[in-house]
Amino acid sequence: MVGSHPLSLTSVDDRSENKGGPAYPKMIEEMDRELNNVIEDFDCAVYVEALRLANESSEFSFSQPVDS
Repeated sequence: MVGSHPLSLTSVDDRSENKGGPAYPKMIEEMDRELNNVIEDFDCAVYVEALRLANESSEFSFSQPVDS
């Protein structure tokens, strides 16, 4: 019998009420927000590293003033 194990997270009755939808929508939303934060942090780190590499390989430094 499916869902009758004492350690089962959902029972057969719980699953029949949630047909077509996620069993844990709040948990999924929280994990989605955390994943989006990780992706944003990664994008920022890649951007900063790209600027650092461009600065190293350029004859012009982003940190030095430009003469007019």
